[in-house]
Amino acid sequence: MFAVPIAAAYTAVLTFKEDPPVRVFIFVAIAVIIGSLFSALFFLVKDRNDSDRMLRALTLRIGLSILLFIILGICFHLGYLPLKD
Repeated sequence: MFAVPIAAAYTAVLTFKEDPPVRVFIFVAIAVIIGSLFSALFFLVKDRNDSDRMLRALTLRIGLSILLFIILGICFHLGYLPLKD
């Protein structure tokens, strides 16, 4: 339906001009979110009793995802993530 691949669409919208700390923060935050997801998977497989470690890991992942979304919105509003001209 769309002729532009998703990866090309993201690179067309967001550019990191001279602000690599924002880029590093985003990549670290995504890595922590993915790590929390895999730790929840690990707890799902290993904990056979009524442990709530998986629930805590998934709650942490959701909280970090919402926080990252809010921080990205603030960075976009302040001009750290400008639209590509």
